[in-house]
Amino acid sequence: MTQPVLAAELDDWFTHHFLTAAAEALRQPDPEDPWQLHIFDDVLLPERFDALRGFLEAARFEPVYALASSPGEGPQAMRGQPCDAAAFDAAPLDRRLFRFERLAERAEDAPFSLPWFDFAQFVTLARRDAFARLFRPEGPLLDEVFLDVHRMGPGDFLRAHTDNHSRRRFALILYLNADWNSAQGGLLHFGRPNGHKRVIEPRPNRLVVFDVGADQWHEVPELPSSKAGPWRASLGLWLGETGPL
Repeated sequence: MTQPVLAAELDDWFTHHFLTAAAEALRQPDPEDPWQLHIFDDVLLPERFDALRGFLEAARFEPVYALASSPGEGPQAMRGQPCDAAAFDAAPLDRRLFRFERLAERAEDAPFSLPWFDFAQFVTLARRDAFARLFRPEGPLLDEVFLDVHRMGPGDFLRAHTDNHSRRRFALILYLNADWNSAQGGLLHFGRPNGHKRVIEPRPNRLVVFDVGADQWHEVPELPSSKAGPWRASLGLWLGETGPL
């Protein structure tokens, strides 16, 4: 179980960032969901959401590209190889795995601003064991494997794949875009081998949590040009078992 000190720290963190109903739902996800896919709306307090979104609006992003290492294989076996824009544009369409923007390692456009500190405070405890215990209270300890912040706009996409590699166990996606409507696209599609599908709208302040070991894949189809510039912003956190990768 969570150590008392970390549990108290986690309580303070939830109080500072999350609405009460969302915090309780996060603590008790539905174990009967065959998808092991949980959606929580309006999770952050409005002032925390605005602060995190403000940080992203001022931060520096860089375009990133990847090609599929095995383009003929299905989503469960899909792996990516980073590349530059020239190699991406020269590759056949079936080899292009993703195109979007990633938060630069140093957001030099907004150093040490109040939104930067709010962002740092948000992710600090999300990397702690106590947070991981929310999603697997028993069994091997979970720890942060990878934290990433993406931004997508017209023409960006993410082909069907799974996150089930290394020792990743859970993925969390928090949408921090300012708004959303159906014409903008940016939908997150989940699929299973039996043909069942689920589609999730990237609504602001929505959190999606899923078990990467579940037998499913996900993708984001190419965003249309209905809204100029990158707008679909999300923070992703992948949790996995501790130990060397």
